[in-house]
Amino acid sequence: MFLIVLSIFSLLTTGYILLATKNHFQGKNAKRVWLFFLVASFLWELSTILYVYIYFQPAYGKATLLSNIAMAGFVALNISKLVLIGFLLLNDTLRLTLWPIKSVKNKRVVPLDSRRKFITNMGLLTAAVPFSGLIYGAIAGKYDYKVWQHKLVFGSLPESFKGLRIAQISDVHIGSFDDPLAVRSGLLKLMSYQPDLILFTGDLVNNLAIEADEYVELFKEVLHAPLGKYAVLGNHDYGEYVQWPNEEEKVRNQREIQNRYRQMGFELLNNTHT
Repeated sequence: MFLIVLSIFSLLTTGYILLATKNHFQGKNAKRVWLFFLVASFLWELSTILYVYIYFQPAYGKATLLSNIAMAGFVALNISKLVLIGFLLLNDTLRLTLWPIKSVKNKRVVPLDSRRKFITNMGLLTAAVPFSGLIYGAIAGKYDYKVWQHKLVFGSLPESFKGLRIAQISDVHIGSFDDPLAVRSGLLKLMSYQPDLILFTGDLVNNLAIEADEYVELFKEVLHAPLGKYAVLGNHDYGEYVQWPNEEEKVRNQREIQNRYRQMGFELLNNTHT
C-alpha cells in the first residue's frame, strides 16, 4: 500500500510540474530537455521505490553505495519538487486572482506575466539547492567528520579531574556507511585528540546487528582510552523500527547488538553504572 501511495504521489507531483511549466520554456529544444528531465526523474523515483522497498529494504540491512545514491536521489528529487511546487502554486494563485481582470480588460497584463515567470525561475533555482545539497551529503558529505571541543568548568571539580579529556561518539548508524576507510579516517581524527575516556551514547546501527559486522575490528583496533570505553544503547539499537516476525527475533537482535558493542571493546552500561 505504501508503495502505491508513493508511486501515485510521484506521478501527481511530476504531472503538475509538467503542466505548470509547459509554457515557461521557449523553443523546442528547451522544452524537450525539460520534458526529458521530468520523465527521467519520475522513472528514477519509481525505480528507487522498487529497489528500496522490494529488493534492498534498508530498514533490514546494510547500505551500499548504490542504495545510498538511489535513496539520496529519491529524497532530493521529492524535496526539490515540493519546493518548486510551492512557487508554482503561488503562480497559479496569482493567475487565478488576475483572470477576471484580464477577462474584463481583454488584454495581456505584461508586467504580471513577467513577474510569474520570475517566480517560476526563482522556484527552479531554489529547488536546485536542496537537490544538490542532499546528493552531496548522502554520497560524500557524511564522511566530512567534525570534532567539536567544549571546555567544561566546575568549581567543585576534584583536582584529579582537571584536564580530563572525554570523547563522546553518538548516532553512528553504521549501516548507512559504505566506505570503511572513510569511517577509519573519522575514528583516527577523534583519536588525534588523545581522549582519556571514550563514551558511546547510542545508535550504533540503524536496526540490525549485522550492520556492524564489518566495523567491529575497526572500532576495536582504533579506539583506545586509558580510562576505558563505555557505551549505552540508543533507540535504534532496540530494533523498534522493524516489523519482526516474532518477539524472539527482536530480542535476539538486541542481544547481538549488545554483543557488537562488547566486541568493539566497549563496556555496555545497560541499566547499570560503574
